[in-house]
Amino acid sequence: MSDCNDLRCTGSGTCTQTLPGQLLCDCDSMYEGDQCESVIPNVTYPCENFTTPCSGNGTCYDLSETEYLCVCNAEYNGTDCDVDINECDSNPCFHGNCTDEVNGFSCVCDDGYEGVQCQTDSNECLSSPCGQNATCYDIPNDFFCDCNAGFTGKDCHSICDDSPCFNNGTCTLCAQGYCEDTKLSFHCDCPDDIYGYLCTNQTYPTGR
Repeated sequence: MSDCNDLRCTGSGTCTQTLPGQLLCDCDSMYEGDQCESVIPNVTYPCENFTTPCSGNGTCYDLSETEYLCVCNAEYNGTDCDVDINECDSNPCFHGNCTDEVNGFSCVCDDGYEGVQCQTDSNECLSSPCGQNATCYDIPNDFFCDCNAGFTGKDCHSICDDSPCFNNGTCTLCAQGYCEDTKLSFHCDCPDDIYGYLCTNQTYPTGR
C-alpha cells in the first residue's frame, strides 16, 4: 500500500503516512488493530453506564471512554437533556393564558376566542342570542342585535315584557311594526276609566 487511499482503517481511525511506503492507522479510542478493525474488549462507555441515558429525553452517543453527546428531543435542552423548554416563553397563546406542560403547552382562552392557541375570534352569533326578532352581528368578544320594531334590549326581547303600560294597561305589539295612531311599536289597551297612549290619564265622574 503506497498511500492512505489504500488503507481505510475500517472507518474507525485515521491513516497516517509515517515513512515512504509505511502507513499507520491512528485508531479511535474504542478500537484497536492494524486497521482499527477490533473493538477494545472490557471497555465501558458513558452511554452504557447511564441508567437513563440523556434523562430519557434524547439519544446518547459515545465519543470516547469518557465523553458522550446527547442529542435532545425538541422539547428539551441541556447537556443531559434534563431541562424542559418552557414553551410559554414564546407567547404562543394569542388571546389567553399559557400553561407550560411536559412536551407542550396549553392555552386558556379569553372570552370570545377559541382554538389551540386562542387565535380565532368566536362567532357569538352561532348560538342565535338575538332569537328571531333581530339580525345578529358578530363583533370582537361580543355580539350586537339589531332589533326589529317592537323588540328591545341586548337580546331583543319584546318591548311588552318591560310593561310599558301604566295603570294595569295591556300591552300589544303592533302588527306592522308601528301603530298608525301612536307611531309606537306597541299599543296599550287601558281599563275603562283610564286613557292615554300609555294609560297614564284617568277620567273622573262628573257632578262633583
